[in-house]
Amino acid sequence: MNFSLKEDKSRKLASVRELVKGLKSLISFFTAIPLGMDEDTIVYAAKFAYLSPLIGFLIGASATIIAYCLLKFFNPTIVGFLTLGFIYVITGLYHVDGLADFGDALLCVGPAEKKLKAMRDERVGVGGLALVVLVFTVTGIVMADLMSKGLTHFLAASEVMAKFSIIIGAYHGKSLSEGTGHLFIEYMRSRGMIKLLTSLVLSIVLTFPLVGILNSIYLISTAWFTALLIVCIAHKVLGYVTGDVLGAINEISRMTALLVMEGVLG
Repeated sequence: MNFSLKEDKSRKLASVRELVKGLKSLISFFTAIPLGMDEDTIVYAAKFAYLSPLIGFLIGASATIIAYCLLKFFNPTIVGFLTLGFIYVITGLYHVDGLADFGDALLCVGPAEKKLKAMRDERVGVGGLALVVLVFTVTGIVMADLMSKGLTHFLAASEVMAKFSIIIGAYHGKSLSEGTGHLFIEYMRSRGMIKLLTSLVLSIVLTFPLVGILNSIYLISTAWFTALLIVCIAHKVLGYVTGDVLGAINEISRMTALLVMEGVLG
């Protein structure tokens, strides 16, 4: 009996340690916070990706604090773009790179193999530049307008939705046989519905104190629709959902979440 209790306690401690490592890996993967990375970081980040709305809330809360401080010295228009710049810095421009690569693939003419090659090219093409400028401009303007209305706390909700949309993309996407996107999608294949529901509930719990339960559902619906739309486009254009596509989903979903909050809540 004592042996059974010790074994049960040992399993629980191992689960807790794995969860802590998973959360640490998510922070290391999704942000530039120096928690240290090793060969297991990406694997654990993919394994616990369904908890990434927590990381979105952390990023959004940090951006909210920065915005509140900047508003004491600058007008909302300047603060909107400065805050967006802060988000890009704290996330290491990781998803912006994916957005640019996705834009290059969309503009590339030819078969899927050629489009995938364009995504992997380190140079940013016209399509990538145009998509990044569009998303950056719209997001910055909407952020500025929300701040002018005293709705700076909406930033946290938009970051939660951006991360939740990645889970939607990984759940519905078809993966290549390699790469970061492959890891995220394959781990979502294992007990995917449970992970999806966990991420859904977590996203609602994190956002409804900020925007209300009904508006939280509006945001969830927007994130789901945005992610599904991009997944459908990626399947048609590339045949797969890659890590770059998931990054693009993050950036575009932040923008659409902010647009919904501006139009419905603002």
